[in-house]
Amino acid sequence: MERRVAIDLGSGLAKIGFAGNPTPDCIIPSLVATPVREHRSASGGDYYIGKYAMKLRLFDAGYSVRPVVRDGRVESLSDLVLFVDACCKEYLKVDPMDCHFFFALPAMSSPIDRAQFMRSLMVSLSPLSISIVDQSVAALFASAGPDCSPGRLTGTIVDIGENLTKIMCLVDGYLVCSSVKEEAIGGAQISEMIQRHLEAREEFKPLSSLRRRDREKAIASAVQKIKHGSCYLAASPVDEALRLDEDPKLAKRKLRSEAYGWEYSVCYERFIAPEILFEPAISCGPERDATPLPVLVDDAIQAAPIDYRAKLYSNIVLSGGSTMFTNFDRRLKLELKMLTSARHKTNIASSIGIKSTGQNAVWLGTSLIAQQADFDKPAMMRIKHDEFVKFGVRYEQTLSSMQENMGL
Repeated sequence: MERRVAIDLGSGLAKIGFAGNPTPDCIIPSLVATPVREHRSASGGDYYIGKYAMKLRLFDAGYSVRPVVRDGRVESLSDLVLFVDACCKEYLKVDPMDCHFFFALPAMSSPIDRAQFMRSLMVSLSPLSISIVDQSVAALFASAGPDCSPGRLTGTIVDIGENLTKIMCLVDGYLVCSSVKEEAIGGAQISEMIQRHLEAREEFKPLSSLRRRDREKAIASAVQKIKHGSCYLAASPVDEALRLDEDPKLAKRKLRSEAYGWEYSVCYERFIAPEILFEPAISCGPERDATPLPVLVDDAIQAAPIDYRAKLYSNIVLSGGSTMFTNFDRRLKLELKMLTSARHKTNIASSIGIKSTGQNAVWLGTSLIAQQADFDKPAMMRIKHDEFVKFGVRYEQTLSSMQENMGL
């Protein structure tokens, strides 16, 4: 039975699922672990992916654990083949030879890289076809929906992943290369700041009697619980700190880890940790020299054609798990209004529109594209691989039939 599989390979997490499902079938760390000892070989299936690879990185020095994607780029094609093959067989329970693959890749990856990417997968896994969709197009398509009009394919994508923040501007579905902005800051740096605050207050002291493995697991679980359940953005960090100082009950909250019977407190890191996206200078790491997010977004839009800047300001799409913090969209809109009102005499600040599509936006957009009945021009087909290879590596080719229907 032929199946269409949508895959979004992120720097931290990979999202894989069948096209048509509302959410990915599995979300796992994009890691591959292979043995390093000479008497063990990965050719016989002795490798691990996802959360199992993450455990081996912490507790087994006999395995080499590597990310499949680093800073938005595929590190090793051989690791990619292992990862995709294991995802299909272990999580989706399908044979890669019966699948049409739809991959969401960074918009700035070169045609040569995409050609090598597809050829490696076709030779190793022999799927029915391989198609590539730009991540920026997928995120914008998810926000507009399957019945989108050409005008709604113009917008600005703010994608904040595990280790990378990327800003991209699209005009009628085409990427404006001069407007692509990147900064090496994301969810991992927020987690590190939360952990530093907890360590400074000696919140981990009750865990000193645990084994190293259990201690690391308890700390990681606590950091993730705070990050996903308690963090938020304040309109003014200084005013928020003063407000919490007036009421100690608001300033400190108690949380409990039932698995280890450990109680810990959460204080100002709730709003200070996400603040590094807007004020990187408060961090102690190398990300302190990064450009603040509002300035990065504004610079990207200003690098786009002047006739489209108003539309780009009015349709800003948020993508990635680190954009899901409470009040994130309001804070970004407030900062952008302050930047634009100081520069433009016209009332462009009032037209700024921000839409959140969630952490699965890229995968959802890829899934919607894969469902299109007129998607009959995949980038590479198995039946023609030995005779003729057609590389549809750009948006106007990948979605050519859809563009014709929309009048582009």
